[in-house]
Amino acid sequence: GKLPRNETFIVGHQVPGTDVWDNFNPFMPGFNSVTGYINAVMELPFYMDDNTVIYPWLAKEWAYSDDGTSFTLTIVDNANWNDGSPLTIDDWLFTIDYYIKNADKIGAGVALSTTVESVKADGTDKLVFAFREPSYRFHMTFVNGFYILSKAVWEGQDPAEFKNPTASGPGPYKLVSTNPETRLVIWERRDDYWNKDQ
Repeated sequence: GKLPRNETFIVGHQVPGTDVWDNFNPFMPGFNSVTGYINAVMELPFYMDDNTVIYPWLAKEWAYSDDGTSFTLTIVDNANWNDGSPLTIDDWLFTIDYYIKNADKIGAGVALSTTVESVKADGTDKLVFAFREPSYRFHMTFVNGFYILSKAVWEGQDPAEFKNPTASGPGPYKLVSTNPETRLVIWERRDDYWNKDQ
């Protein structure tokens, strides 16, 4: 039937490389990118457009120490997950640790594990990284491809096996249903989305 355009989410993509329609884990082999999960649910710290302009989203800004051996990332403090729970600095710390511990299964974990000596919270909106050696391009780790994970959902899960069945993420939609037979995934717009004025 006809749905009002402002209530409809249409996903356009190439033919899927897999027919798995109930896997919402972008790290898992066989992840199907046409389900709408990346578009409707996952969000990034920063986005970069085709002109290399960087836009803040889940993070606000970054700063390096003069000698390039430390890096401070300031995050937004009002984001929430699509189950309504707050996205906190603990989720960020968990995600960074998870990427490092699973560097053999998560590509972004390699850069973190080879660069980061330690990371700690400074209040509720700042992460302070200490590097093994000077680095002035570390901010690119958080541009176009670094997914924050919910500690409550992902803790104890293997990134090569966990399907993330609730499609957890901070984006403006939440999972209603998925049907592998019809290749249909239905997403519901969230009224409690943290950044709906953007």
